[in-house]
Amino acid sequence: MSDYLEKYTKKISQSGNSISESINTNTMNYIQSKFKDSTTYRRAKYYHRKNDIRFDGEIDIRVLDIRRMGSIKNVLLRPSETLDVGNTLVFDDEEWLIYDRYGSKENHFKLEISKINDRLIWVDANGIINDLPCVSGTTYIGSKSRQNRYDIETNTYDVRLPAGQIFVFAEYNKDTKTLDLNQRFIFGRKVYEIVGIDDVTSVESSGYGIVQFTMKLTTIKESDDFETGIAENHYKNEESENGGGGLWG
Repeated sequence: MSDYLEKYTKKISQSGNSISESINTNTMNYIQSKFKDSTTYRRAKYYHRKNDIRFDGEIDIRVLDIRRMGSIKNVLLRPSETLDVGNTLVFDDEEWLIYDRYGSKENHFKLEISKINDRLIWVDANGIINDLPCVSGTTYIGSKSRQNRYDIETNTYDVRLPAGQIFVFAEYNKDTKTLDLNQRFIFGRKVYEIVGIDDVTSVESSGYGIVQFTMKLTTIKESDDFETGIAENHYKNEESENGGGGLWG
């Protein structure tokens, strides 16, 4: 018996300094070798602007399950690989926003992703058109999300709903960092203005992640362009008469 245990320990130690480390290494090696064998396997593309410059890449993933009629999916990554909350995944001809991540490189990361269903379009103070992917709706995504309470109502089923509001989630980058309260956007056939900005809940200490905008219905103006999806916004000069730095007019 002792001879068998000695041989087993010697064999195991070839892939680690201890039995537990060796078992973990062998498990990860097995996952790596069989990762592509699953019917849930995808070779996905991804992109982000974490450092203010767009980066594109490809990565192996497994799509684990689907909830909420397919708008939410769980994704498994290979051991030692990772993506960040705020990155965009592209597979099956659709784009997905990564809104949560858990696990570790040692035991592989799992992601929660939401289907991108809208565009955040605006003309900035320099006349440049910005067009970014986003997730919009009246519900929240992500286990870390917390509802900002702006004019909340309760319906007959005791479900908390925003009154005339939508919530917009997007990558927190140099462009979305410039957005401010009262800025107007077109979604569908309506115009909304920003009444709340959460750039804390889903933003990491590095300053990267997801920003959540709370938007409320506002009056449509003749200058709102529904063909291009761009709502009218007026900007003040950086230098106001009293020396202040306001942007909005």
